[in-house]
Amino acid sequence: METIEENLKELQSMLSDENIKDIVKGFKELVEILKTFKNHQKIVNYDTKLRQVADYIIQDVMNSPCKEEILFNYALSEDEVNKRYRKLALNFHPDKTNRPNTPYSLQGDHKNLGAELFRYITEIKESLLANYEKS
Repeated sequence: METIEENLKELQSMLSDENIKDIVKGFKELVEILKTFKNHQKIVNYDTKLRQVADYIIQDVMNSPCKEEILFNYALSEDEVNKRYRKLALNFHPDKTNRPNTPYSLQGDHKNLGAELFRYITEIKESLLANYEKS
């Protein structure tokens, strides 16, 4: 312990007050960077969890016999059906699934899953609009 204290005293005598202030400032900046990095890690973790939830939802929709109710619930008019279709198309159209915020289950090897889901969405929309035209 005495050796460490002696080394620190020797080192302190070699450094000016300005050097010490710079070192302290550097450590304070490093602490802030670490805080920012930890916040970044939290954001990445939340993003990963949200994508996993989206993946589960997509799988549930794909496996559900009630796709129409899930995808177009409360769409009571032609305008509402078309609005819902546009919102869904922004997320599941094959040309849109290459965006960075796309759920993992629609990227890479599973890109066809998004195309299949989009096909269901289009079929349901057309069916609903045909029913409105008949009424």
